[in-house]
Amino acid sequence: MAAKCGMCDVGIDDSEEALILCTNCSKWIHKKCSGLNHNQFRHNEATAKKGNCMYRCSKCAPEEVRSPNRATPEVKMEEIKQMFTKIINTNSQQDTKITQLSENVTKLTE
Repeated sequence: MAAKCGMCDVGIDDSEEALILCTNCSKWIHKKCSGLNHNQFRHNEATAKKGNCMYRCSKCAPEEVRSPNRATPEVKMEEIKQMFTKIINTNSQQDTKITQLSENVTKLTE
């Protein structure tokens, strides 16, 4: 039986590279489930190679030390909706609005 992500409980393929190990529960976590942005994930990956990674998944980390980037999909969706509303309500030209929307969605989904 294949291992499952400690957060989403979806099976982990042996070929997956975007995984991080929780040092507390020893479960592998998908990058997308980790709550880490790209830079944080790569930093943890580099420190893990040196044997210094101390990542704890959101199930193991105390509330007060959880990363602010660990937004749930619902929270991220609400942030996206708020950004869309703000940008659409401005008086900027249509092309500028589309560019702003694209940039904001990219930031939120990293």
